[in-house]
Amino acid sequence: MNNIVLFMISTWFGVSLFFSFDVAPTLFDTLSTILAGEVVARIFPIYFGIGLFIFLFSFLLLFLSEKPIFKKTFFFFTINIVIFIAFLVFILPEASFLKHTDYHAFLRLHAFSMVLNLIQMINSFFIILSLL
Repeated sequence: MNNIVLFMISTWFGVSLFFSFDVAPTLFDTLSTILAGEVVARIFPIYFGIGLFIFLFSFLLLFLSEKPIFKKTFFFFTINIVIFIAFLVFILPEASFLKHTDYHAFLRLHAFSMVLNLIQMINSFFIILSLL
């Protein structure tokens, strides 16, 4: 089970890095800001939904089969799961609303969301290290 979890979290980590540091900036460099924002707004619910599924499933697998590793990674998994839920339930809907009503508030929320996404990636890296 440990190898399955390692594969899933490592894959997620790679996708997160690629999307955050290559795909999203490239979209905003090549498309208009409005069009790039629309593309990203369509991708983000899927991106964070898949992340939530991967981390919940991995969390469950470790709980059922790898108690010492589960205990060692509990904090990191919990933080990431809370971050994914926050994105899906609060941040994405609020960002969509603010983008059209209060752009300065949208920019503050965007900056906060970038920090949360970075925390999620750092936590994922620590989980990978714990699984090696």
